[in-house]
Amino acid sequence: MADARAAAATHRHLDGIRAESRIQAELAAAMKGFDALLCPASAIPALEADASHLTALSWMAHRWSTTGRPT
Repeated sequence: MADARAAAATHRHLDGIRAESRIQAELAAAMKGFDALLCPASAIPALEADASHLTALSWMAHRWSTTGRPT
Protein backbone atom coordinates (compact mmCIF):
# COMPACT_ATOMS: atom_id res chain seq x y z
CA MET A 1 0.00 0.00 0.00
CA ALA A 2 2.91 2.33 0.67
CA ASP A 3 4.02 1.91 -2.97
CA ALA A 4 0.56 2.90 -4.19
CA ARG A 5 0.57 6.00 -2.00
CA ALA A 6 4.03 6.99 -3.24
CA ALA A 7 2.94 6.52 -6.86
CA ALA A 8 -0.23 8.53 -6.25
CA ALA A 9 1.86 11.36 -4.85
CA THR A 10 3.98 11.57 -8.00
CA HIS A 11 1.54 10.66 -10.79
CA ARG A 12 -1.66 12.40 -11.79
CA HIS A 13 -4.88 10.53 -12.49
CA LEU A 14 -4.86 11.89 -16.02
CA ASP A 15 -1.44 10.29 -16.62
CA GLY A 16 -2.93 6.91 -15.73
CA ILE A 17 -5.85 7.39 -18.10
CA ARG A 18 -3.44 8.33 -20.90
CA ALA A 19 -1.33 5.22 -20.21
CA GLU A 20 -4.44 3.01 -20.26
CA SER A 21 -5.47 4.56 -23.57
CA ARG A 22 -2.06 3.79 -25.11
CA ILE A 23 -2.21 0.20 -23.85
CA GLN A 24 -5.73 -0.27 -25.23
CA ALA A 25 -4.70 1.15 -28.61
CA GLU A 26 -1.72 -1.24 -28.80
CA LEU A 27 -3.89 -4.19 -27.82
CA ALA A 28 -6.53 -3.23 -30.39
CA ALA A 29 -3.86 -3.13 -33.09
CA ALA A 30 -2.45 -6.49 -31.99
CA MET A 31 -5.93 -8.06 -31.90
CA LYS A 32 -6.95 -6.88 -35.36
CA GLY A 33 -8.29 -9.91 -37.18
CA PHE A 34 -9.18 -11.78 -33.97
CA ASP A 35 -12.61 -12.01 -32.37
CA ALA A 36 -11.65 -12.83 -28.79
CA LEU A 37 -8.84 -12.62 -26.26
CA LEU A 38 -8.71 -15.53 -23.81
CA CYS A 39 -7.03 -14.83 -20.50
CA PRO A 40 -6.22 -17.62 -18.06
CA ALA A 41 -7.44 -17.20 -14.52
CA SER A 42 -6.72 -18.90 -11.21
CA ALA A 43 -9.42 -19.91 -8.80
CA ILE A 44 -7.90 -18.18 -5.81
CA PRO A 45 -9.42 -15.67 -3.47
CA ALA A 46 -8.48 -12.04 -3.98
CA LEU A 47 -5.36 -10.80 -2.24
CA GLU A 48 -5.29 -7.83 0.06
CA ALA A 49 -3.82 -4.74 -1.57
CA ASP A 50 -0.49 -5.01 0.25
CA ALA A 51 -0.27 -8.82 0.28
CA SER A 52 2.52 -10.69 -1.46
CA HIS A 53 1.67 -12.68 -4.59
CA LEU A 54 3.86 -15.42 -3.09
CA THR A 55 1.13 -16.03 -0.54
CA ALA A 56 -1.28 -16.87 -3.34
CA LEU A 57 1.26 -19.08 -5.09
CA SER A 58 1.90 -21.01 -1.87
CA TRP A 59 -1.84 -21.45 -1.39
CA MET A 60 -2.23 -22.71 -4.97
CA ALA A 61 0.67 -25.16 -4.58
CA HIS A 62 -0.84 -26.48 -1.35
CA ARG A 63 -4.26 -26.95 -2.94
CA TRP A 64 -2.73 -28.71 -5.94
CA SER A 65 -0.72 -31.07 -3.72
CA THR A 66 -3.74 -32.00 -1.59
CA THR A 67 -6.28 -32.39 -4.40
CA GLY A 68 -4.02 -33.56 -7.22
CA ARG A 69 -5.41 -30.90 -9.52
CA PRO A 70 -5.49 -27.13 -9.78
CA THR A 71 -8.53 -25.67 -8.02
